[in-house]
Amino acid sequence: MDYISGTPVNETTLVEISKSIGGMIRLKGTIHKIREMSGFAFVIIRTGRDLIQCVYSQEFSEFELGDIAEGYAVCVTGEGRL
Repeated sequence: MDYISGTPVNETTLVEISKSIGGMIRLKGTIHKIREMSGFAFVIIRTGRDLIQCVYSQEFSEFELGDIAEGYAVCVTGEGRL
């Protein structure tokens, strides 16, 4: 768990993500938008600088899609893909 300490946190940027394609990526931000499709969902995460689209699939997640909502602060870990 991360605690608020008043110390600036390095934010993951799109440049850092593009260097991590194929590896594990960790994002911290808020949920900007959830777009539900059949069998999966697009979850748009707002970091300090960027909007980053993530793909939610129940098969690979430890939580239900109904457990999250727009505006929630999240830490997302997953594999970087194009």
